[in-house]
Amino acid sequence: MSFWNRWVVTGQLVTKSPLHLGTGELENHVAVVYRDHSGRPMAPGTAIKSWVRRAVERVSGASDADRLLGSLDAGGHRVACEDACVNGTVGTLVMASVAIDRHTGTALDKHLFQVEYVPAGTTFDVTISAIDLADTEDEERRLVALLIAALAHASEDPDLTIGAEASSGWGEVSWRLTQISRFTSASLTAWSAMPESTRPCGFGAAQPVDPVIADELQTTATAMRQTFSLPSRLVFELELEVESLLVGDGTSTTGPTQLRGAQGEPLLPSRSVRGVLRAQAERVLRTIVQRDNAACQPASPCSTAVGAVAAGEPRACLVCEVMGSTGWRSPLRVSWPTVMSAGQSAPQTRLAIDRFSHAIPNDERPDVADEQRFSGRTYAVAPVRHPIFGVRLSLDVDRLASIGRWSNTHSEAIGLLAFVLRDLCEGDIEVGGLSGVGFGEVTVRAARITRWPSVAHQPIAMVSWPDPLLDSLPAEGDPLDGFLTRSMEGVASCLGS
Repeated sequence: MSFWNRWVVTGQLVTKSPLHLGTGELENHVAVVYRDHSGRPMAPGTAIKSWVRRAVERVSGASDADRLLGSLDAGGHRVACEDACVNGTVGTLVMASVAIDRHTGTALDKHLFQVEYVPAGTTFDVTISAIDLADTEDEERRLVALLIAALAHASEDPDLTIGAEASSGWGEVSWRLTQISRFTSASLTAWSAMPESTRPCGFGAAQPVDPVIADELQTTATAMRQTFSLPSRLVFELELEVESLLVGDGTSTTGPTQLRGAQGEPLLPSRSVRGVLRAQAERVLRTIVQRDNAACQPASPCSTAVGAVAAGEPRACLVCEVMGSTGWRSPLRVSWPTVMSAGQSAPQTRLAIDRFSHAIPNDERPDVADEQRFSGRTYAVAPVRHPIFGVRLSLDVDRLASIGRWSNTHSEAIGLLAFVLRDLCEGDIEVGGLSGVGFGEVTVRAARITRWPSVAHQPIAMVSWPDPLLDSLPAEGDPLDGFLTRSMEGVASCLGS
């Protein structure tokens, strides 16, 4: 097959939440990220290509995705994605987290995890090339426009993420198109005639397309986006104010210190939010059903929900079907909490009390100086007072329907989530550490619900919530009276389904 032409699309990916593209290796017990030869973080071309494939599949189906990016049946790829390097000098951060026993509320032994990540706001330079896409010019331009449309859509779809921890809001990115270039067979002839010393190398040989052609491609891409069939999402947007937040960064030796981001802002990891929501969901389910096995135990989680149903075996518990388990990606996605107000740091020095005598243990020897008398009995904490975070919970309705957890009359998944969010609104759920001494109390300042894709947001009244959800759940034209009530009642009978 002779060379026809090559298109080159360049742009920038900007991270909107932490990004971890790991090597699979540990350095000093830290899961590290990919780096280039100069030590800067990078996004491997395989990760970029996977993101592009999912975007094309989302907007145009598997056929065009296979045609552009290759498959075992369709043959080799026509589109190639280069390794994406960081634009400028960017440092990485390390987040430490620990698994919590959901029964005792204490840290599990030997379950400390440390992950290196690229912070939000990092820019990667991306180059995507496509060679000999079709036999005709019109079809070539259609496929290039499709690629441009898919990239633009991926920038707005929070479910199209890159890297690890997608269900916890990591890997959200935005796309900025920089330039569309082209290298044709005529360009090849002209390039070959150049003196070898002046020939541009690599993608530099491709020249920007005529502005008229660029505008036509953008117009076609915009028209394509109007016809995309998008998945159904139910999205809850919450504003959470924490009375005293303390999520330890794992570095201090004198006492827990609040985890902070690259700009010094306090962080509330999405894992922390997700963990307390799951723990409350298990507690709710066991309370309603009055059976300890209504939800699986942390030490023996459920198997894959879909696999168990297909085999005719007992299905996974409702919590695992909503929150995810090994082999089953969670239909509920918790976004990375954005800082709306940083609050105020409130360092404290605390003194241990003898729980038997209720006295302050101290060294009573007469030759000990006063400043040394309480040595080893004090510890420091540095919580943040009244920070405010924006959190988005996105529920994949299509995946719930695929396992029989969604219908036009009710949804046990929504019922369980409604119970949990009601408890959150009533202040029954704490986040972060030292909740036993009053830290981590949450106030829901505002809440909205919308169907995605949609532009209409319905406010949720805190006093009568969750009843107003009836006006915005889920299908157009459905008489929604009683939907939420039936969903919450359905939770009690979910084990028999």
